[in-house]
This record gives sequence, structure tokens and C-alpha cells, in this order.
Amino acid sequence: MSTMFRVRNPRNGQYDYEFPIVTPAEIAARATKLRAAAVGTGGPSAWAGMPAADRCAVLARFAGAVKTQRSALIAALVVDTGRKRESELEVDSAIGNILRWAARAPALLEEPATRESVVKPMTLTAASVPVGLVAVISPWNFPLLLALIDTIPALAAGCTVMVKPSEVTPRFVEPLQRAINAVPELAQVLSFVQGGPATGAAMIDCADAVCFTGSVATGRIIARHCAERLIACFLELGGKDAVIVLEGADIPRAARSVAWGGLANAGQSCLSIERVLVEAPVYDAFVKALAAECNALKLAYPNIDDGVIGPLIAERQAEAIRAQLDDAYARGAKALAG
Repeated sequence: MSTMFRVRNPRNGQYDYEFPIVTPAEIAARATKLRAAAVGTGGPSAWAGMPAADRCAVLARFAGAVKTQRSALIAALVVDTGRKRESELEVDSAIGNILRWAARAPALLEEPATRESVVKPMTLTAASVPVGLVAVISPWNFPLLLALIDTIPALAAGCTVMVKPSEVTPRFVEPLQRAINAVPELAQVLSFVQGGPATGAAMIDCADAVCFTGSVATGRIIARHCAERLIACFLELGGKDAVIVLEGADIPRAARSVAWGGLANAGQSCLSIERVLVEAPVYDAFVKALAAECNALKLAYPNIDDGVIGPLIAERQAEAIRAQLDDAYARGAKALAG
């Protein structure tokens, strides 16, 4: 019997969804099928050996299939993330991203002409060769968009892809899988699996390359795992994005920009502002303006349509922020907004 993973609803705190965790043995079996789809028997398959333009035509059809699932995807993301406007934008952005790659990838993958080498009589010819099976491990802050942002170009390049979205926000996978199944060629070369860290580790054991978006701590673990296997890894990790406000700044505009940059999507973006350095002569004016901007913002709760700030998606993130606040208050900090 499969082990079930229970998932928390970020708007009400209830554990109201669960999914079966894919086992390492199942991961290995799926990887074997994906490799078979890429290599085929007796020569290139209809995917890896397909002209880039034909693969991209399949991706364009996939964009259409995702569009037919738009309402279901938005509904799932609303429950996954507790936000509505951002979920609508996320689905539309994901569709646009697929279409953008479908349009641009054929030209990017064109084989350049053979050219002479400085070492005579050699000639040089570049070839775009699919790396094989790509493992994509994606985060919870934009579950659909970031699950596809590495997946689509890898597919366009002729790779097969296995994706593990975050276990924190898994509900969108069901409607997305319906869109995948609507494009048979794609269903053979793209597989979504669900689980936690052990699932991701099993994927890396089977992959030829890894794309990971998430925390620095997990990125280090993945980098070491990939290094042991001598496979490529592409890491997009968190940081501490800063803003510097100089004496000559337009203070009202700077305050609006920092409020938006720090609190859009409840601050749950990889490029959210997390620290502000202000020149002393304008410090008081800036703090006053920023507090006013923040106090003008409204929570999208209990009415999801009324307000701009949704909930924190991951429970552990809420706990981390609470710890930061407690530490700040203990050091004498005073809240000016909220």
C-alpha cells in the first residue's frame, strides 16, 4: 500500500488533501519508460529524433490543452496557495511561456554551418544533442509556472523530463495531468511524480541532468548528489535581495516600490525585497512613507476577492517569520504597520 502525504490548506490550516508518495522503485520504472521513449528501438524515437519544429508543434498543442484546463488549474492553485488573482496570472503566464518556447526554440536549435578551425585542416561543426532524462524539482511559491519553466525548454531540446513539484502545493497536478494526457506524444516523454525529499533523491539517481529551484540548503544537497554522479545541475536558489535608498531618491516612489517589491505575493517570490539600506538623512522620512504604504494594504481574508495580501503558503515559512519577529521584538524593535 502506498504511503499517503497529507497537505495543508493555507487559508484555513486544515489538512484536507492527500496524495500517494511515488516510491523509488516506481521512479526507476518511470525513468526506464522515459528513456525508452527518447531512444526508441532501432534508431531515434519520434521525440529525440524529431525535428525541433515538430517537437515545438507538440508543445503548442500542449499549450492549447492547458488552456482547456484553465479553470480547473486556477481552482486548484487557489486552494494550493490561498490566492486568486495571482493564480489566474500564473496559469496565463504558464500558457504564454509554453507558446513562447514553441515559437522560438526551432531557431535557437538550428544547426550552425560548419566553419574552419585555426588548426588546419580541421573543421568545426556544432551539434545540439539532447542530454537525456532531465529531473525538474520545483518549489511551492508559483507551483505551475515554476514546474514548467525548466520543463518546456528541456522538452523542446529533445529531452525527456520527470518533474517533482513541491509536496506543499500538489493539487494542480491533477488538472495538469489531464492536459498532458490530451497530447499523446507528450505523455510518453513527460512524467509528473509526487513526494518529498526521498522522491527527489530517487529522481536524481536516475537523471542525466537536474534543474532545481528552491532553498540554498536543499540546493547544496542536490549539488553534492549531482557531483557524486558527475551530472549537470542547474540551481536557482534563494537570496537576500536588497534595496538601497539614497538621499536624492524620490521618497514616496521609493516607499511604494519597496512595499510592492517586498509584499507582492505576500513576499513569497525569489526576487522579493528582504532588506532595505537607507541613507541617514532620509531614513525617518522613508520609514514613515513605507509604514503608510504598508498600512494601506488589505489582507485578502476572509474574502479572497477583497484585498491584495494572501496567506503564507508553507507552514514552516510562517514559523520562520514568527521567529524573526520574536527575535526583533526581543531586541527592542517596534512594529509600525500591521
